[in-house]
Amino acid sequence: NSFKGQVPRFDKNVSLTAIDIQSNSFQSPLSTLSANTELVEFNSTGNNNIEGRIPELNFCTKLVKFNIQSNDHTGPIHNFHNTPLLEEYMAFDNSLSGNLPAISAAPNLTKLDLNGNEFVGNIPYLNDNVKLTLLNLQNNGLSGSFPLVTSLSALEFLRFQNNSKSSSPTIIGDVPIVSGCPLLN
Repeated sequence: NSFKGQVPRFDKNVSLTAIDIQSNSFQSPLSTLSANTELVEFNSTGNNNIEGRIPELNFCTKLVKFNIQSNDHTGPIHNFHNTPLLEEYMAFDNSLSGNLPAISAAPNLTKLDLNGNEFVGNIPYLNDNVKLTLLNLQNNGLSGSFPLVTSLSALEFLRFQNNSKSSSPTIIGDVPIVSGCPLLN
């Protein structure tokens, strides 16, 4: 479609299980989604230019897929402790920033793509995320040593290049040992 203008408010429709507004021309910030306790999937990809912070997901405990790729979101991403069923978190090509939250708090996570943002700091512990198949952290400002990935036997794609933004350190140390990742491409 070619809907444009403000993103509709979804906080009054508390029984929605899926919200898909992809491939439109929305530009305004997203309203809160915390009231949507039944929300399983949220998708705002495509031609949208949704700006502002990502809404709080504190009460979206049934959320499985969250896709906000290729928008103009800013600020930090939410704490994964509040979304224990989360399997896919796709937030690449935004202007998200801050430190990455504890990824191990989302034990069902299979895909995490944060490519092309402004994240800084160390990459959190990953070895508990045994269902992870895709991890893309490239084109950020992450630094420090890369954490262990030896238990990630489902991992197929691992990308972390180009984390040397001009004002931040880069990832240092040894290349991660991937012998426990037989599916890695």
